[in-house]
Amino acid sequence: MTLSARQVREAVAARAAADWDAGFQPQNFTDLRASGLPALTVPRQLGGPGAGIAEASAAVREIAAGDAATGLVLAMHYIHTTRLFTSSTSDALPKLAARILADGELVALVASEQLSGAPSRGAPIKTVATRRDDGGWRITGSKTYATGARAAGSIVIVASFADGPGKGHFLVPQPADGLTVLETWDAAGLRGSDSQDLRLDDVCVDPGALVETVGADGPVDATQPIWWPLMLASVHLGVAEAARAEAIAFAAGPRTDGRPGALKDTTRIRDRAAAAELEYLSARALLDDALRRVPDRDITAAQAGAVKVLVHRHATAVVDHCGQLIGAASMRLSSPLQRHYRDLRVALHNPPAEDTVLAWLATEVLGPTENQE
Repeated sequence: MTLSARQVREAVAARAAADWDAGFQPQNFTDLRASGLPALTVPRQLGGPGAGIAEASAAVREIAAGDAATGLVLAMHYIHTTRLFTSSTSDALPKLAARILADGELVALVASEQLSGAPSRGAPIKTVATRRDDGGWRITGSKTYATGARAAGSIVIVASFADGPGKGHFLVPQPADGLTVLETWDAAGLRGSDSQDLRLDDVCVDPGALVETVGADGPVDATQPIWWPLMLASVHLGVAEAARAEAIAFAAGPRTDGRPGALKDTTRIRDRAAAAELEYLSARALLDDALRRVPDRDITAAQAGAVKVLVHRHATAVVDHCGQLIGAASMRLSSPLQRHYRDLRVALHNPPAEDTVLAWLATEVLGPTENQE
């Protein structure tokens, strides 16, 4: 049975109410695969719909409005598969596209390592890929923050080459001998994203698993610099839309001061709703403008990063205003608002970080530094 995006949103929202206790919800990703949404951005030349970033953003927003964690896994899938289908010429890609189209396979990528820090800030990759005699590869190491670890049918592992400089991106199917998911994800928010640790003990893959090579001095960029921040901003906006809908529904309830009419007729509720709407409209306008500019390449990485930072700020303000509109009840575990608070707080730490974006913007406006303080 094919599910619509709205049906998936409603289903994952119902399960998200138990995120504090349950965490990872496998059925969310069964539903996501059944919807066909993972195939949305598969290029036409590989048999897919070939949708662009605006359509992908709309899908992510819809799912994230139901559950931010599930929306994040879908966002990462779009980010990483778009990068692969755009930049790689590996023979593995037509087969990957076929699996996504037939089964809705989800793809994850993991570069971060607990002992060395964030690759986006220049941390070294200590996971090692060694060439085997048959031309294949043996991968050994450990990874952290593997978003969608158990939801993904394939995981792209970033590893350093044992026999020379540079790094490779290896498409590793799940399950694979030697690949173990360690259940370490215990964050306060995005609990269902399954951003676990991985251990790779002599994981063997065939020669075609190497789907991309990065130079020795090149950054380990998990995906395209435009898609990454704008897909994350789409998750944030989806959360804001969910909070907005919750507050509007609450405001339609009866007044609590003994007077006839609805809560929406009181000044306090109207002021809070207006404040939330102002923030929501700002976030939506920023993201929509950025998405319109992408096809014409009229947006830089720094500007896309700024959109991610600003949409997150506005989305957080939306949730805050909506929570204050509802009152103390918004902090009960039975209220979606407390989950929206937690999810956005954890999402704040997804790269690019604000200080990185500010550095990019400074370079864009002022040029590179000549004499660093």
